[in-house]
Amino acid sequence: MPTTTLRDENHTRWTALHQKSTQLATRVTPSYAIKRILAHKAAIRTQSARREILEVGCGFGRNLLYLIENGFCDVIHGIDQTPVAVESSRALLSDYVERGLCFLSVMDAGRGLAFADNRFDCVFDIMSAITFIPQPEDRQRYWSEIARILKPGGVYMFLTVRAEAEAQIKDRLASSVELDTGLFRREQDGMIEKCYTAAEIRDLTQGLDEVELSITSEHIRAFGDEHFDRQDGFWFGIFRKP
Repeated sequence: MPTTTLRDENHTRWTALHQKSTQLATRVTPSYAIKRILAHKAAIRTQSARREILEVGCGFGRNLLYLIENGFCDVIHGIDQTPVAVESSRALLSDYVERGLCFLSVMDAGRGLAFADNRFDCVFDIMSAITFIPQPEDRQRYWSEIARILKPGGVYMFLTVRAEAEAQIKDRLASSVELDTGLFRREQDGMIEKCYTAAEIRDLTQGLDEVELSITSEHIRAFGDEHFDRQDGFWFGIFRKP
């Protein structure tokens, strides 16, 4: 399959997944990754009177709700490439929207982030654009944009797939050999994921200071209670803008 079609393929699958998931039970308990982000609040070293955060791939808004309700920030922003996800987030976060404390937009992070330089105290991405942008030029743009929109002292936190464990990922389709190096197709829905080596992440975050890059096995989908069986299969990272 030509690489130029992979972006559209993932976008179509995300749209279908979000549309289907509006009819399913959604997880209400916080995930491992979002609890870990909350626990690293002190990693943010900005001097903001009003702390603003951005979630890339906000889905149905539960992560943002959890963070603002637990004192992580004062203002929340979320973007997602599918309108149905943004609409669902807006319904869940309507109180904060009405109070001018929540801002939600349809945006494709691989095409650029429409925010001013030095805007956010924290940007985070839990298995969203960081993992599902298949085009190398789009990924490079995405990482550069993250660094641009962080305030000095602001942090980027993420959960993504660890390349060193790719061969052991049980939900990886064997037919993924058709894809470029570092990409694989997952069995449950055909979504194309990007996995990263530690060296790749450190190269893409040049100009940011590494606070943490650790290996974890835990991830749970936003919809229902579906766990991924991936021993040592994920990176949890924190990088700070000087």
